[in-house]
Amino acid sequence: MKTERRQIGDWGESLARKHLEAKGYIYHASNYINPRGMALGEIDIILYDATKECYVFVEVKTKTIEHLVGDSVPFPFEQITHHKLKRLTKIATYYLQNQGQAAAQYRFDGVFIVHVTTTNQAYIKHVPHLF
Repeated sequence: MKTERRQIGDWGESLARKHLEAKGYIYHASNYINPRGMALGEIDIILYDATKECYVFVEVKTKTIEHLVGDSVPFPFEQITHHKLKRLTKIATYYLQNQGQAAAQYRFDGVFIVHVTTTNQAYIKHVPHLF
């Protein structure tokens, strides 16, 4: 049985995927783990941006709050650390090599989601080129 945290994460990843596919990105994989397993972590979503001819490795962060305070949405930007991005680079490199695309262009994007439970609204912020 999935934990509530995992269910929220899965919901956020599904929402992020739909959001990016609506922008024209082509889906390749979800929750990709390299052969070393969870030692490096996982990449939430892998897509292809045909307009830029590059793979897009996406980290999704979902935050649940009861209500908004004021007009600003508290997107969880701080949840993606430099250390995490270094590990994701290793996984992405392995993925591309495994796909026979070692020379392919790629980038890392973030999708940040805030779910407001009292209104059941979701706010989405896509940040291309995290680094």
